[in-house]
Amino acid sequence: MWAAALIVLPAFIAASAQTQAPIYEKSTEAKIQGTIRQVTVDSEGIVHLAVRGRRESHDVLLAPQRFLKFLGIIYHEGEKVEVVGSRVAAWGTPLWLARTVRRKTDEVRYRDSQGAPVWTYWLD
Repeated sequence: MWAAALIVLPAFIAASAQTQAPIYEKSTEAKIQGTIRQVTVDSEGIVHLAVRGRRESHDVLLAPQRFLKFLGIIYHEGEKVEVVGSRVAAWGTPLWLARTVRRKTDEVRYRDSQGAPVWTYWLD
């Protein structure tokens, strides 16, 4: 029985680690500017923006799709944006956790100054 537990437990821990949400890190906070190339919703219902900067593309994680719908926010391919966020590694790939996204004259805040998601208060 213990042998079975030693085989199953590491697999369970690895699966849990892969699905754990990434943590905002203030130490990696930076600003990126670019053009939205694609807007997608992942299997967890989180909206991502593929933003093309001057030298590279960035995967920007915003918030749950239902939060954006609640606020009436729609992003379009071709829009220019400025993102302030934290660059982290999650699920084996680098991505940006957006704190704010500015386009033209409006700015949307997705996380507070410490990086905590603001949608948790709206969607509960």
